[in-house]
Amino acid sequence: GSKELKSRITMRMPDKCPAGEAITCMYIEMKKSRSQRCFVGFHRSVMVYTVYTGQLMTTMRNAHTREVSCLLHNRTLRLLCTAGRDGSVRVWDDTYNLQHSFCGHTAPVTGLQPYPHGPSIITSSMDETVRVWNLFSGLEVDRLTTGHPVTGVTAHAGQENFVSISPACLDVWKMNYIYQLLTPLDVPVEHLYYTQHPKVPVRLVVQCSDSAIRIASPESGQFLTTALLPVGTEIVSTLHEAEEGRLYVLTGEGQVERFDTAGDCPAKKLAPWPAEELSDITALCLYEFVMDKEAIHVASFDDPWLKVALEVGHDGHPGSMEKTLLIAGNQHGQLLVIDQRRKIRVSFSIKAHEGPVHHLVCSAKLDILASATRDDRTVCLWRVFPNCEETLNLTRRVLLARPTAHLALCQQSICVAWNHELTADYSTLIYDFVTKERYTHSPDVDHADSITDITALDSLGLYATASSGGDIRVWSLENELIRTIQLNAIAQGLSFCSYQADLVVAIDGHLHKIPSNMYLPRQMIQMTVAVSMAVCGVEEPRRVAAGTGILPEEDKCRLIGLPSALRGYTPANMEDETASLEDTDEWREEQRLRRLVLP
Repeated sequence: GSKELKSRITMRMPDKCPAGEAITCMYIEMKKSRSQRCFVGFHRSVMVYTVYTGQLMTTMRNAHTREVSCLLHNRTLRLLCTAGRDGSVRVWDDTYNLQHSFCGHTAPVTGLQPYPHGPSIITSSMDETVRVWNLFSGLEVDRLTTGHPVTGVTAHAGQENFVSISPACLDVWKMNYIYQLLTPLDVPVEHLYYTQHPKVPVRLVVQCSDSAIRIASPESGQFLTTALLPVGTEIVSTLHEAEEGRLYVLTGEGQVERFDTAGDCPAKKLAPWPAEELSDITALCLYEFVMDKEAIHVASFDDPWLKVALEVGHDGHPGSMEKTLLIAGNQHGQLLVIDQRRKIRVSFSIKAHEGPVHHLVCSAKLDILASATRDDRTVCLWRVFPNCEETLNLTRRVLLARPTAHLALCQQSICVAWNHELTADYSTLIYDFVTKERYTHSPDVDHADSITDITALDSLGLYATASSGGDIRVWSLENELIRTIQLNAIAQGLSFCSYQADLVVAIDGHLHKIPSNMYLPRQMIQMTVAVSMAVCGVEEPRRVAAGTGILPEEDKCRLIGLPSALRGYTPANMEDETASLEDTDEWREEQRLRRLVLP
C-alpha cells in the first residue's frame, strides 16, 4: 500500500552556473498543457524551464541586485512577479521585459501571493509590513503594519481573509470592500454616465477603448445592447436618448454616428448626418423636456396661456408639450440646435466662444444650458426656449481662475473642475446661477492629483469627482466635502447610477458599484428614503440579431466579450495552450499501468 514519487523529467542547471550558489525558490505555472513552465530562482537570476520537456527556455540574468526570494505568475494577465532580498518587487511581461518595479520595502521580501480580488499582489517583508500593489497602475494601494517581522503570507482567490506568518504568531486579516463587482467588462473604460428619464429606468452608457459603446442596467449589471464602430475609431463623446432608443456617437473626425438601440443587438446603424451642415462637431448635449401631466393640469386652471398650449400641443399632438433638442458645439465656437423631426437640419446657430466648444451640459427643468472650452476661463450660461426660433439666449458669463477640465450641472448650480499642473491646483468651483453665488473650499480638501471625471445627482443635490490619485470626493451644492472614498486603484470612469446616490466606478476595465449606505452620512441615508422614484425595474438584454454570425471575428469578440486570458492569442497559440498532457502517448501508457497496478 505504499506509494512513491517517480522522477519523470530532470531539469539540469546550466554548466556556466557559479559554484556554491543554490536555488532560492521555485514556481510552477498553474496550467496543464505542454507549454507549462517552471520558474526557478537561482541567486540573482530567474531560469525558465518547460515542464513537458525539461529544457531551459531562457535565463533572466540579474533580475534583482540580491538573491531572488519569491516568484509568482499571473496567468490571466500573463505577468511574472519576482521579489528579492533587496526589498524590491518586479513585474515582467510574457517576453520577460520589465513592466513595473515596486519599491517600498526596506528589508528582504519574504512572501508573494495574488490578491484575492482584482489584479493586485500581496507582499510581506522583514520590515514588519504587508503591502498590496496594483499590477495595472504600478502603485502601492494598501499597507499593513504587523509590529513584528513577517516571514510569509498566504491568500486564496475568492477568500475574504489572508494570513501573514511571523516567527511568534499568525495574523489573520479580513478585507473590507467599499465597492463590489457589478459587471466584468475587461476593456478599459474611457467615459461613463447615466441617463435620467422619468419614463425609462436608469441606464449606464459605457464608452470603451475598443470603439464600442455598451448600454447596461445598473440594477442587474447586464449589458442591454452594444453599438460597434470600426476598431480604432476615436470616440469623443456619446449621447443616449433613452425614450426613443437612439444613440449619438461623436467621433474624432467631427462626425456624428447614429444608432438604434431599441432593436436587436448589436445596435443598428442609422443614416449619417449631412456632412455639409454638421461638420467639425466637438461637443454634444441632449435637452429632454418631459411633461409632468398632473402638475401642468393643475397649473392650467390659473394660467390661460398654458391651457391654450396644452390644447394646441407640440408638433400637432394635442395635450403634449414634450420636446427633445439636440444641441452641438463646433470647432468654430458656435452652438447649433439640430432639428430631426422631418429633415436633419440646423434650426438655430449662435456664436458662443472664440475657440472650439468642448463642454456642454443642460437642464430641461430650469431651461439652462452651460458651455465652456478648454482654452479660455469662461463658462457661458444660456436660457433655452425650446419652442422659439431663437432657441438660445445668453444670460451670463462666469469668469474662472483656470480653464475648464470638467463641467457638470445639478439643480440650480454648475460645478467646474480644473487641472493646473504647474501649480498642482486640482480644485472645483460651484456657481449658483439663481442666487449668483460662488462656492469654493479650502485647498486642504482638494484632490492631490488631476481630476479625471465628474458626475452630478439632482435628487439629492450631490457632485462627485474622481482623480488619478485613486480617490473619489463627494461634494454638496455649497462645495462642502461630504466624504472622501479612497480606492486601491485608479478610477477610469465615475457616475451615479440611481436616484439614491449609488455610484458606479470603472476600475481596471470592470464596473464596480458603491452603494450609498457605504459612504453617505447617516442623515443623508435617511433622506434617500424620501427621494421620489422614477420608473424602476430590471431591463432584459436585447435579442441578438440573426445575422450576428457573419460579423468579423473582432466584432464578435467585442459583442459577446472575450476572457482576458485569451486576449491577444492567435488561433495557433490558443491551440498550443489548450493541448493537454492527457493527449500524449506517455500519459496514456501511464494510465494503463496505473489501472493494472492499482485496484
